[in-house]
Order: sequence, then structure tokens, then C-alpha cells
Amino acid sequence: MMRKLDFHETIIAYGVLGAVAVSLFAVFITWVFSPTMLNDGQYGMVFILTCPIGWIIGVLKGYAEVKKDQNKPNWDNKGIAGLLVGGFILAAFVGPIAIGFILAPIGFLIGLLG
Repeated sequence: MMRKLDFHETIIAYGVLGAVAVSLFAVFITWVFSPTMLNDGQYGMVFILTCPIGWIIGVLKGYAEVKKDQNKPNWDNKGIAGLLVGGFILAAFVGPIAIGFILAPIGFLIGLLG
């Protein structure tokens, strides 16, 4: 028998599910409306946007699910804020850094070392 997930486990699980769901939805929409775009190697760049957005949506959904459960005393609002800020940081900073590394890996590494 599976145990019930606690506060942070529930929110992290929903965050991961949200990231996967939004990414798969983006692939499905592309496949329906422009299937030739999936042949391009650059299509992976879409996930730099869909994963953080899906994470944020999933964290909010997980927080709402946990908040519905009235048996839990004092939810950790700092924890939810940290998870949301993590999603925004991922979207704002890691995405552009990954794009820079993908487009020009040697120049990116020289820039870091220089």
C-alpha cells in the first residue's frame, strides 16, 4: 500500500507532472498544426520555455491540492514560495544560459573562463 505524500513531495510531484504535461502538449500542438517543424533539430529549444512554465503551473496546482486537505496544520508558505521562485529562476536565467551554450559552446566556455 502506498503512503500519502507529504506537503513538499506533493508539490514537487505536481511540478514535475506540470512540466512534462505542458511539454507534451506543446509537442502535440506542433505535431497537429506543423508536423514538419518537429524534423528541425532546434525544436528542443521549445522545452526551455515549456518546462519552467509547466513547473510553475504544476506547483500552483499541487499547492491548491494540498490546501484543500483541511487535516494539515500550518502549511509551509515559505516552501511554496521557494519552489515558485525556483521555477522563475529556471525560466529567467538557466534558459538563456542553455541557449548560449547550445548556439556557441566554445565561445560560451571562453566567456566563462575569460
